[in-house]
Amino acid sequence: MMRLCTRPLSCLAAILVLTQCGGGPSYKITLSEGREIHCLGQPEFKSKTGYYKYRNTDGRDGLVRADEVVLIEEQDS
Repeated sequence: MMRLCTRPLSCLAAILVLTQCGGGPSYKITLSEGREIHCLGQPEFKSKTGYYKYRNTDGRDGLVRADEVVLIEEQDS
C-alpha cells in the first residue's frame, strides 16, 4: 500500500522541479566589449568576489566580472 503512495509523490516532485527549471524568465547580460550572454534565471551578484554567477542556456554555470557588465535585462518568453 505504501509503495502506491510514493510513486505519485515522486512524479509530482519531478514535475515541480522541471517546471521550475524551464518556466523561469531568461536574461541577457551585455558586456562592455559588446558580447552578449544569454542565461536561465536572474544572474546572482556575489559581493565577496565581485562576480555575477549565472547559468547559461546549456545549463552550465558561469561567472563574469561585475565591472565588465553593462546591462542585465529580462528577455520576453
